[in-house]
Amino acid sequence: MMFQVGDTVIHPAYGAGLVVKIKQLSSLGSDRLYYSIELSDELKTNIWIPVQDAEARGVRHPTPKSQLGRIWRILRAVPETLATDHKERYRMLQEKLGDGDIFRIAEVVRDMYWKDHRVRRLTIAGKDLYDQGLMLLTSEVAVMQDCDFWAAQVLIADILGVSLAAKPTI
Repeated sequence: MMFQVGDTVIHPAYGAGLVVKIKQLSSLGSDRLYYSIELSDELKTNIWIPVQDAEARGVRHPTPKSQLGRIWRILRAVPETLATDHKERYRMLQEKLGDGDIFRIAEVVRDMYWKDHRVRRLTIAGKDLYDQGLMLLTSEVAVMQDCDFWAAQVLIADILGVSLAAKPTI
C-alpha cells in the first residue's frame, strides 16, 4: 500500500497524521524511501517511516466515517469484565492497543473509563494505558468527524459519561 503526499494516515502507536513528504534518505549505506508524517498532536511531531515497512508497522488509512456508529455503540456498551490479575489485564489491554484496531482501542477506553469511575481508581500503569487509548481513539475520531482533537475528545467524554450514568453498577 503506497500513500501519497497529503494522505491522512493512522499510525498504531502515534495516532493520526498527514504524509507531508516522501523522501529518499541514506541510512547505514543504503538508500530508502521514507514517509515524513506530521502527527496531529499539539506539537505537530514529525516521524519518518520507511515506505517498505509502513504496512508491516500497521500504518493504514483512517477508518471510514461510516463506522462512527459502531465506535459509539462500543463506547455505550457495558464494559467487558477485566482480568483481576493486573499483569494479565495490562498484557491484554496493551495487546488491544498495539494492534491499532480502532474498535479494540474503543473497547480499552470504555473498559478503563468504567474501571476508573465504577470499580476503583486506575493505577499509574492503568492510567497510562487509558491515556494512550484515549489519544489514539481521539485522533482517529477527529479525522473521521473532520474536527479538531479537542472537539473529538469532548464528544468521546460525553458519550462515556452519559453511558456511565445510564447503566447500573456492574
